[in-house]
Amino acid sequence: MWPGWFQRWGEAVPYRPIEDIAYAVAKWFAFGGTYVSYYMYQGGTNFGRTSGPFIQTSYDYDGFIDEYGLENWPKYLHLQELHRVLLDNARFITGSPVPAPQSLGKSRETSARVYGTQDEYLAFLINTAERTNVTVAFDHVEIELHRWSVTLVRKRRGETHPTILYNTATLSPDVRRAQAHPAGFESIDGVVKTESIRELGIGLPRSSNMLIRANRPLEHISTTDDRTDYLWYRITLPNPCAEGGQLVLKDAGDVAYAFIDDHALGMRHGQQDSLATFTFDVPKTRGNDTVTVSVLTQTMGLANNQQHMESYARGLLGSVVLCGRDITEGKWRMMPGLSSKSSDSDPPPAIDSVHWASYHHSGRSGSNFRWYAIELDVGHLIDDSDSGENYARFAVDLLPMTKGQLWVNQHHLGRYWIRYAPAKKDYSPCQHCDFGGWFSPDSTCRQKCDEISQRYYHLPRSYLDLTVGARNHLYVMEEVGGRPENIAVAKRVSSLPHLEGAERKDVICRVVLAVCAASTLLGLGAAARMLYDQYAASRGYTGINNDDGE
Repeated sequence: MWPGWFQRWGEAVPYRPIEDIAYAVAKWFAFGGTYVSYYMYQGGTNFGRTSGPFIQTSYDYDGFIDEYGLENWPKYLHLQELHRVLLDNARFITGSPVPAPQSLGKSRETSARVYGTQDEYLAFLINTAERTNVTVAFDHVEIELHRWSVTLVRKRRGETHPTILYNTATLSPDVRRAQAHPAGFESIDGVVKTESIRELGIGLPRSSNMLIRANRPLEHISTTDDRTDYLWYRITLPNPCAEGGQLVLKDAGDVAYAFIDDHALGMRHGQQDSLATFTFDVPKTRGNDTVTVSVLTQTMGLANNQQHMESYARGLLGSVVLCGRDITEGKWRMMPGLSSKSSDSDPPPAIDSVHWASYHHSGRSGSNFRWYAIELDVGHLIDDSDSGENYARFAVDLLPMTKGQLWVNQHHLGRYWIRYAPAKKDYSPCQHCDFGGWFSPDSTCRQKCDEISQRYYHLPRSYLDLTVGARNHLYVMEEVGGRPENIAVAKRVSSLPHLEGAERKDVICRVVLAVCAASTLLGLGAAARMLYDQYAASRGYTGINNDDGE
């Protein structure tokens, strides 16, 4: 039961319409389902190196509660209404056998599942047609069934006609007024202390530090024991590139940075979980008897849902051809990690362990790996934080950067990559969206074409030291190039238009809890607890056992 789909770097946002989700859930219960497992009800974050191939650090999944713990409207509201109806009428579903389908006229695409008796029931009226609305006669009442929908109707004892409670394809006025997610990001001034930025260059490793030797490039994941995204390869050979040419890495993945001697040739990357052929232009190297080829390969997440995952491989797996000469066989050296001092996951060097230089932007070339250490003034975060409804959620805005790794203190926030989704005019899934028919995340309903697929990166409050006088540092390992002085910390904020109603419900909840506490002292705890359980169930928090038929 997917409310959305995972998103890869540079993709438009997958979106599954709430009408289709509600249809699937209501139909499941109509057919006798007793439990539905959403994947996912609440979005999350792929911290560290935990994502799948090229899947972004944000794993929001367009869930009903977002990555930051806030309600995702209108999805949350429309689904909440469905579950409230199911809870209010749970005794019909749990107290009756699974009913056989009843025909509703001549259409083979409409049917009814009725739980209860002729005098009192909950009925699911189903229309599986993808495009056609149908008007049917049910219990002497004409009811229009929207295409690709389930309509829930209830008849109470003594009533002549049933009442429509909910339709999966029809949004209530409250839901229609909430067509946009109410949350956004607001930058917090003064958190990033730009005057304190320090930098540390990451050069090509020395051959003496590359202790792994083989007669051809070794597979990346097994060579690094999957402890780092990075693996260096190097070979020195007689120069075949006096007139220039190309370096061709066949069947390589996921990302490769290439160098001839100390000259950067650029970066190439694949997509999804497929291997690719990477081609780099090599300049003329006249006058050199030998050349040294250095390649840094990078994994962008491991296989997560495919057959033969045990054989998933990365790095330089195919032939390596330099200026027309096959150099796959030779005296190769390898080294896991960005540098010889790297360990698991390549954490940043401690701020006091090595010499970090003051930062001065000087328009460096595009393949100059660098660490940036940025001090954070978390006093601004404390001032903007609160508890309960106003609990502050934070993110790092990496718009001015390109690609790399992000840490705060000793916590790895994950990979980052500032990539744009394709333009809408060039990408058909962004051009049409309809909830009728079986949903495919790859062919329909994509959103936010021509926008950055992920700009904000979750900064958990628990990763910060909020004690007075504590020093917090943001560490950014940039692989391509950027302007770290323009990095910002933002707050995830939500302006709910129904706040007054929410506050009223919160007051009711507190009153009920107070009654529970007082009643317990009077020996009426069980009865008070039952009242609270019924209230909580109506809010969608817990189930209830209702034996009295009401």
